[in-house]
Amino acid sequence: MSAIAAAVRRKYPAITSNEAARFVHHCAWGAKQSEIDSVVSTGYTAWVDAQLAMPAPDMQNIGATYPVVAGTHESLEGIFGNFAFSSAAQIRMKAIDALSQFFVLSDRALGATDGPHMRIWLQLLNVGSFGNFRTLLEDVSKSGHMGYYLSSKGNAKATATTQPDENYAREVMQLFTIGLWELFPNGERKKTGDLPVNDPRYVLNGTTDVPTYDLSDVRGLARVFTGWASGPSPLNGLGGGWSQGAGAAEEINGPMIQYPAFHETGTKEFLGVTIPVDTLGQASLTIAMDTLFNHQNTPPFFCKQMIQRFTTSNPTPEYVARVAAAFINNGSGVRGDLRAVWRVILLDQEARSIYTAQLSTWGRVRQPHTAFLGRYRAMGAVPRSASGFVWTRLGPRTSATIGQVPFTPPSVFNF
Repeated sequence: MSAIAAAVRRKYPAITSNEAARFVHHCAWGAKQSEIDSVVSTGYTAWVDAQLAMPAPDMQNIGATYPVVAGTHESLEGIFGNFAFSSAAQIRMKAIDALSQFFVLSDRALGATDGPHMRIWLQLLNVGSFGNFRTLLEDVSKSGHMGYYLSSKGNAKATATTQPDENYAREVMQLFTIGLWELFPNGERKKTGDLPVNDPRYVLNGTTDVPTYDLSDVRGLARVFTGWASGPSPLNGLGGGWSQGAGAAEEINGPMIQYPAFHETGTKEFLGVTIPVDTLGQASLTIAMDTLFNHQNTPPFFCKQMIQRFTTSNPTPEYVARVAAAFINNGSGVRGDLRAVWRVILLDQEARSIYTAQLSTWGRVRQPHTAFLGRYRAMGAVPRSASGFVWTRLGPRTSATIGQVPFTPPSVFNF
C-alpha cells in the first residue's frame, strides 16, 4: 500500500459489513447481501450517487409486466410493492414511499377511481421523487386524484350564497408545505419572544408558539384553487369537464385544467401576498405555489419529515438544519432539488456515525409495512404471484397481519 493510500485509509477507514448493512437499511427496503458488499467496495458516496443517477422506471404504462386486477388493491399497492421489492432503484422507491406519506392521498376514499387508474398518481410521485419540490408541489396541486380527495376539483368562485371550498387551501399549508407553526431553519418552533420587535405578534420574553397562518390566509388561498376541474384523461382520451362530483374514474386521471368562468378573479390575499384583481387561474396558482415554495418554513418542515422516513425518528436540530440548507441551495444555487435532499439525509455525519447510532435518543421506529417488506427482501424472498407482490394476499386492509398497507391511510393526516 502506498503512503498516500495508507493516509487515506487512516482518514477514511474501511466500511464494515455492519456499517454497510445499516446504511443500506436507511436507503433500501431491506438490505440484500449484494448491496451490502457493494457499499463496502465502493463506499457510501459512490453508492448513493449511482442510485441518484438511475432513471425513473415506468410505473404507469407497465402493461403485462405486472398485471393487476381492476377494482382491487392489487393495482396501486401491488405495483408499488413489486417495484419496492425488486427494483435496483432503491433510494427512489424509499423516496416514493416517503413522499406518499407527506403528500397524502388515500385510495380508501377514491371509490371508483381505485384500480389501474391510480397508477397515474404513483407515476407522479415516481417522476417527482428525483425532481424539484416546486414542480412536484404544483403537480400534486393539479392532480385530478388530489383534487377529488381534498375537494379542490370543481371548486367554484364565490356567489351570493356560497364561498370557495377551503379544504385544499388549508391542507396544502398545514401538511404539504409550511406547517402550523413558524420554525427556525433547524426545525425548532419560534416563540413570540423570538419575533422582531416590530412584529405585531411579538411579546417580550414570550414563550407561545407562533402560527404560520390564520383563517384569513386560508380563505384568501382558497380563492386561488377555484376553476380547476378534470380535463381529458391520459389513459383513454375521455373528456372531463366542469364537475364537482367524482365522475367516472377516467375523468380524474389527468391533471386538472382551468375553467376561467369558475375562477375567482377578485383580489386574493394570503401570507402577506396580494394577487391583483383579474389575475387568471394559472397565474394565480403560480404565485401561490411560489409563495409556499419560498416560505422560510418549507425547507425545515419538509426535510425533518423526510429524515424521519429515511434514517431517524429523532433528528437533532443540527441535522435538520443541514438538510434544510441543501433544500435551499443544492450547491449550484438551485432551491428544492430533491436529489440534494436525499443525498444529505443519507450521507450526513449524524446518519453515518457509529457513535450516534449507539445513543439512546437515536434510531427509527419502523412502520409495519416497512418492516414487513424489508424483512422479506433482505432474506431474498420472491413474490409468490405471477402478478407480483400483492398486499391483499396478506389479509384485508384492516388485517392485524401487518396493520398498514401503502397508499391506504385512513385520512389526509396519514397513518
